[in-house]
Amino acid sequence: MDTYGEYTAVAYGTYAGILRSGLANPRLRWESTITTDIALEAGLLDNRINLSVDVYDKLTKDRLTSKPLPSESPFTSIAYNNGALRNRGIEIAIGANIIRGKHFNWQTNFSFAYNRTTITDLPDNGRAKNRQGGDFVFDKASGQLIEAGGLAEGERPYGVYAFNVLGVFASDEEAAAWNSKVKDNLASAQGIIIGKRGGDFIFEDVNNDGVIDMKDQVFIGYRNPDKIGGIQNTFTYKGFSLRVNADYAFGHMISNGALARSMGQGRAFNEGAPSEALGADV
Repeated sequence: MDTYGEYTAVAYGTYAGILRSGLANPRLRWESTITTDIALEAGLLDNRINLSVDVYDKLTKDRLTSKPLPSESPFTSIAYNNGALRNRGIEIAIGANIIRGKHFNWQTNFSFAYNRTTITDLPDNGRAKNRQGGDFVFDKASGQLIEAGGLAEGERPYGVYAFNVLGVFASDEEAAAWNSKVKDNLASAQGIIIGKRGGDFIFEDVNNDGVIDMKDQVFIGYRNPDKIGGIQNTFTYKGFSLRVNADYAFGHMISNGALARSMGQGRAFNEGAPSEALGADV
């Protein structure tokens, strides 16, 4: 632990010495986890079918993480305890010998796991829910700005907020009409001057103030799945075997920034796009 900091050996002139490489935190505590786990295992039909069910509740306190420090500091970060996190869930596994013959066997295993992660405590910082990070976004339901994103007590972590795409400009004329009413403040300086073109995304102006900015972000999902599992089939014939696996995950989204940039949407505008994005058969 970094209660005494970190040091490294250095040479100064012709002498050996040590140099502090990490900042000490005398208030640092060990991370601890309290776990409640209830499991059930059963074998049916002479163990041709096996079932395993595991229900758990894990509360992790004094989570260890790194806190970034201002650029004028001689150190980039410091280790500290950042609140508590609870994981609750269930894991189910089913295995079956579907065919058990003299020369041929077919065995199947299926698994499913559901995990809900909730932040239960964060250091006091004066903000609602002691939120860390995040931003102000416009909430359509209340018609007001609310704090969202980042980490907050009582919320599932790693939520993703982004800009809602209503469609694609079919022509430069359609884009020009949008440019006359809405300004995209998140574009580059050149992009703000040129505006949108045919083929560009149409971003939703959520609060209808004529400006696309950080307040127009909407919730689109979570980075981490909360439901995962897989299925495995093993076929055996004499001395040969074939195994077929499949995995799945639900409850999350995948951000593909490389695809967005390759389509031109990561830039200020769709450079080199044709004036008409629609074909003659549309």
